[in-house]
Amino acid sequence: MAGQIDSALWALNAGQTSLPIRAAKGPLRFIATGKALPVVGTDQAVSLVIMDGLSRLAEAGPKTTMGVQGQSSAGATKKNWKFKLRNHAGKKLGVTYGSWPESTSITLKAYGSFADGSMALDRSMIREAVAAELWRQIRRNSSDGDNRIAPWYAWSAGAAAQSASLLSEALFSTDSTPVELYWTDGSTDPQFLGLYMWRSNNDPDSYLMTPDHQSHCLLQPQHAPPDLWSRPDYLSGQFWEFMSPDAPDPSVPARLIEWFAAILDGRASWQDWPDYLNLRSWIDYKVFSEAVGSFDSLSNNIILGSWTATASTGLWDVFVYDLDETLGCVWGYNGNADPADIGLITAQSTLWTAFSEHFADRIAARWRELRRAGVLSGANLTAIMTRYAASMRPGAVLADQAAWGTNSISSHAYIATWFEQRVRWLDQQWGGAD
Repeated sequence: MAGQIDSALWALNAGQTSLPIRAAKGPLRFIATGKALPVVGTDQAVSLVIMDGLSRLAEAGPKTTMGVQGQSSAGATKKNWKFKLRNHAGKKLGVTYGSWPESTSITLKAYGSFADGSMALDRSMIREAVAAELWRQIRRNSSDGDNRIAPWYAWSAGAAAQSASLLSEALFSTDSTPVELYWTDGSTDPQFLGLYMWRSNNDPDSYLMTPDHQSHCLLQPQHAPPDLWSRPDYLSGQFWEFMSPDAPDPSVPARLIEWFAAILDGRASWQDWPDYLNLRSWIDYKVFSEAVGSFDSLSNNIILGSWTATASTGLWDVFVYDLDETLGCVWGYNGNADPADIGLITAQSTLWTAFSEHFADRIAARWRELRRAGVLSGANLTAIMTRYAASMRPGAVLADQAAWGTNSISSHAYIATWFEQRVRWLDQQWGGAD
C-alpha cells in the first residue's frame, strides 16, 4: 500500500509544472539534498523540500540546480543561493509563494560580510524587505485618493495586467520572507547553513508588464557614472540593462534622457513634466531615498519603467530595488553614517539636484503629508520590522550570527534609532508632521 501511495505521489509531482505555496505560518525551512555543496562558478543538482515548521509544503525534483547567486555574494563569507526548479520529470517548475508572481527560480539572499571585514554590511537580513515595504506604503498613501503604486493604466496595459486584473497586491518591487536553509548529502542529518531571505524575482510581471509588448519598458542602470541621466548614448552601452521589452529600442528611453539633458543645459524646462513624468512617482522616490538614506539608488539600484513609452511620447515611473544599503548602512562609512551628517542623498546627482530644487515645494508638502499620515514615523518602521522578523526563530538568528557574524549596524534598535534621527533631521529641512 505504501509503495502504491509513493508511486501515486511521484506521478503527481512529475506532472506538476506550477506549484502554489501558501504563506508560511511558522519558520519557512528549505532542505536541499545533493552530492556536494556548490562552490562559486558551479551548479549542483539537488532535490529541494520546502517546509512550514515541521509541515511539508512542497518539493522540487532531483534535477533542480543550486548555485551561488550574485557577483558581490561570490566574495562574501556567507553566499546567496539560487535554485532553478524542476519537477520529478525534469521539467521547469513554477512556484508561487503567497501573492508573489510565479517564478521557476528561487533566490535566497544571505546578506553576508566581506571576508576582510572592510565594510559593515547589513546582517539584520530584514533591511531590504523593510525598506521596500516602506516605499510601497508611501506609494499607496495619498490624501487625494490616488492610492496605487503605479498609474491606473498599468492594470490594463497588456496580457500580464489582464491576467492579474484583480492583483491589488502587485508589488512593483521585490518582497522577502525569512528561510532557514539546511543541507545534506543524504547520508547525514541536515546541516543548518544559515538564515536567509527568499526574495521575490524582479521580473516584468511584477510590474504588470509583458516583454512582448513594445511599450512596456523596464530598465535598470548598472553601476553607472553620475552623468547617467544626461547621457542618452549610455543606453546603447554597458550602463543600462533592459528587462523589457524583448527587443528594446534605446530611442524610447532616450527621449526622456534627452529631455533631462536639455533641462540641465538650459534648452528645456521642468514645466514640460506632464509630457514625460508620472510626477508623484518621482517625488515619492526622492522622499523615500532621503528618508532611508539610499545612496546607491540614483545611478545603480533604481528601476525606470513605462507602460506607454514610444520614441515620441509616454510617461515614466521610477521604482526601488536592492535596498540592503539603507537605514544607516552606507557604503564607505563602516557603521558611522550619522543621519544628519550624511546630508541629502540626491546631492550626488546633478539631475536629481535640479529636480529637487524645482519641485522643492511639492517635495516638502509630500513629506509633511506622509509624516501626518504616520507612514514616515518610527512607530511604523518598527511595525514593519516586527512583521518581517516575526517568523525568524530566535535560535536560528543566534545560530546564523554564530556562524557568520554580525555588526553594530544590524540590530533592530540601531535601525529604528537611525531612522527616527534621520526623520527628525529631514523635518528640519521640510517641516514636520505638524
